[in-house]
Amino acid sequence: MSTSDLHGDNREQVSEGDLNAFVDNQLDAESRRRVRQAIRRHPELAQEVCDLDQMKDWVQQAYAAPPLAPDRRAARAQPAGWRRALAASLLMIAGGAVGWFANSSLVLPAGGTDSVAEAQAALNDEAAKEATRIILHVGSSDRQTFDQALDTAENLLANADNNPNFHLQVLANSGGVNLVRKDATPHAQRIAAMLQDHPNLEFTACGQSLARLRREGEDVAVLPNVEVVDTAVSEVVRRMQRGWTYIRI
Repeated sequence: MSTSDLHGDNREQVSEGDLNAFVDNQLDAESRRRVRQAIRRHPELAQEVCDLDQMKDWVQQAYAAPPLAPDRRAARAQPAGWRRALAASLLMIAGGAVGWFANSSLVLPAGGTDSVAEAQAALNDEAAKEATRIILHVGSSDRQTFDQALDTAENLLANADNNPNFHLQVLANSGGVNLVRKDATPHAQRIAAMLQDHPNLEFTACGQSLARLRREGEDVAVLPNVEVVDTAVSEVVRRMQRGWTYIRI
C-alpha cells in the first residue's frame, strides 16, 4: 500500500516526501506527530517506513564499500576511476524534490536537480556519457509517477542509441509494483512495446512487495517478460556496488 492509496484525511496529510523526511528526522514536532498518527491508523505505512530506512542504510553501505567487478552483462570494462565515481553516484527525482539521498555524492549539477530535464542534462554531460548502466526506481502507485518513469526511461534510451553498452533497468517496489502488475497497470501495451523495441531494457518487480499484496488477497501476476527479484533494497545495493547509476522517480 502506498501513501497515495490511503483513504480519508490522512491521504492528503501524508505524502511520500513526508515519509522520507520522517526517516531522515527532518520534520518538525507537529509534522512528526501527524505522520505517527497516520502510521498507527494504517500499519502498512509502518512497513513503508521500515523499507525506506533499510534502503537508506544499505545504500550508505554501498557508498562505503569498494566497487565490485562489473556485471558480466557489461560488454566493455569501464575506466577504474569512473567505476569508483559511479559506485558513489545517485540521481533522485521525487516529484520535483530531492529526498533523503540529497546529501550523497551526486552526478548532478551543483545544487541538485528539480526536474527530469535537468537529470537528463546531467546524464548527457561529457563525464556521464560513460555511464552505461542505470537503475530507475519506481516506488509509488501514483499515475503521474508511472508516466514520469516511462517518459524518463524512453528519454534515456533515445539518448543512448549510439552507446551499444547502455543498459536500463526499471525496478518497481511498494506501490510502484502496480506499474507491472497485469490487473493494475495502465501501461501494459506501452511497456510491451518498449521491451520489444529495446533489448537493453528490463523491467523488474520487488518480490517482497508482491508477497505482501498476495497475503492481502491481491492478484500479483506481473506482465510478460517482467522479472521478479527478491527485494528492491538488495537489488539497488547490488547494482550500485557494480557501478550502476541510481535514479529514483
